[in-house]
Amino acid sequence: KRGLAPRVFLAMALANQEKVDEAIRTVRGAIALAEEGSGLHLQLGSLLQRRAQAYVKAEMHQSAYDTQKEAVEEWEKAGPAAEGPALGTLYHYLAVYAQTLNQWGEVLHAAERAVELHPEPGPGTLETLAMAQLAHGKIDEAEAALAKLDAQEHVCPRSLSIRACTACLRGRLEEALHHLHGIEKLPLEHADLPDVNLAHFKMLGACILDALGRYEDAADEYEECCRLAPEKP
Repeated sequence: KRGLAPRVFLAMALANQEKVDEAIRTVRGAIALAEEGSGLHLQLGSLLQRRAQAYVKAEMHQSAYDTQKEAVEEWEKAGPAAEGPALGTLYHYLAVYAQTLNQWGEVLHAAERAVELHPEPGPGTLETLAMAQLAHGKIDEAEAALAKLDAQEHVCPRSLSIRACTACLRGRLEEALHHLHGIEKLPLEHADLPDVNLAHFKMLGACILDALGRYEDAADEYEECCRLAPEKP
């Protein structure tokens, strides 16, 4: 239709100039002129993903989640053409942003969809899925996700903390403590994620020591928690 092609190219030019909001408005106008099921939904979804990332940097977490959800919805509108790893990546970030808001039902749904769409889901997706499954009491499923991490030989503070939580829920406290001690030997990767926090790991370890009757060791860990996360005035 007349006016469609110029809008498409204008949106691309605006995006290249980092004028993402203007590009989004332009693509919306192009979609109004396009045929049903147009690939423009993919372009719009990708632009919305960029806007969501900007909201994350600005710590506007609700806006990031809402925008990422809209990005996913736009990609889904493209139909079978959208199915695949790229859409899985969009769902992965939707799960991450939902976790920041403690919306665990949405985390579980988005992480499951991410794994379904990606033939080889990455460690971050599997970790998020396992956490959401634990939050819903699905321990067997969480252990299955962790087994896939084992196959990838992936070890990081986040995965060890999930293993520790899983062991706790199974009543294997010594094993849980072993995983937590392993965290101290690794760099805190992805420290911007809400669940990657040394004080949190120390607190969990202290609670386990308490449960094991190792009270002096637990007291030392609690003191370390206070040092790592002092109360705000």
